[in-house]
Order: sequence, then structure tokens, then C-alpha cells
Amino acid sequence: MERTESKVVQAAPSAENHKIQEMQAFGWNLVNRQELVEEGNTYGTISSSGVSSTTQIHKYVKLHFQRNMALPNIEKIKALESEHESIGYVSAKTSLKWPLIIVVFGVVGFMANISNNPGGAFVIGGLLIAGGGYWAYSRVQRGQAAEATNAEGESRRRDLERAAQTLMA
Repeated sequence: MERTESKVVQAAPSAENHKIQEMQAFGWNLVNRQELVEEGNTYGTISSSGVSSTTQIHKYVKLHFQRNMALPNIEKIKALESEHESIGYVSAKTSLKWPLIIVVFGVVGFMANISNNPGGAFVIGGLLIAGGGYWAYSRVQRGQAAEATNAEGESRRRDLERAAQTLMA
């Protein structure tokens, strides 16, 4: 009887095929697939018209993989897999809502007070516009840096998968 190890992984239905290919690169074979739908997280509000509630549905796929422990170079493959799993993602989502609100507030304040107090309107409006503009610029820069980091990580993950596949060949 051959020795095997198993692993259960959860994935979004849209990422299922990608996850299967990724796992197969490290010698894992899909044994079982289970699609799960959990209902829950009900939020209720009480208003004058009565009680209303919303139920959110969470859907994911549970994938069960198995790998033969007698694979050639299994220790090297495990090391590559460990490095692959350690590469994380950086959130690239940056909202420009509040910086732009500050800029708009500065422009409106500047325009409203330019005739009454041109010096004060220029200073306060200019500070709000410059501060909000710099804040928006820094958020855009942070988002671009996160995207670059994620692209480098994705490239490294693909390199590790290719290296593992060559070890199994």
C-alpha cells in the first residue's frame, strides 16, 4: 500500500479550475469536489412598517487533494510548494472618495470666500486643495505599488509551479 498525504482546500467557484491546476503543479491529484452553499448572516431591522431581514448566501467549493509520498524529489517539491504558499497578496484597493471630497470642499470654500476675504480664502482653500490632492496622489501611488508587488508575486508563483513540474518529470 502506498503512502499518501491529503489536503483540503476551499476556493471560490470562479477560481476552482485555477486552484486545481495550481495544486496539480505540485503533484496533488483531485480526489473529491464538494460545492457548499451556506445560508446565514441574517441582518434584521425593525421599522414602523414591521420587521425586515436579509439573508446572505455564501458559496464556495471544497476540493480534496491527495499526493503520493513516493513522488521523485518530494522534499524539493514540498519546499517549492511552501514558498509558493508563503507569497501573499497586497490589497491594491484604494479609495479616492475622501481625498476628492477634501479637494471639492477646498474649491467650493475658495470660490465662496474669494470676494469677501481673498487672503484667507486663498490660504485655507489652497491648503485643502493641496492636502487633498497630495492625499489622492499618495493613494494612487500606493495602489500602483501594490499592483506591482502582486504582479511580481504572481510571476514568482508561476516560476515555482514550473520548477515543481520539472522535478516531477
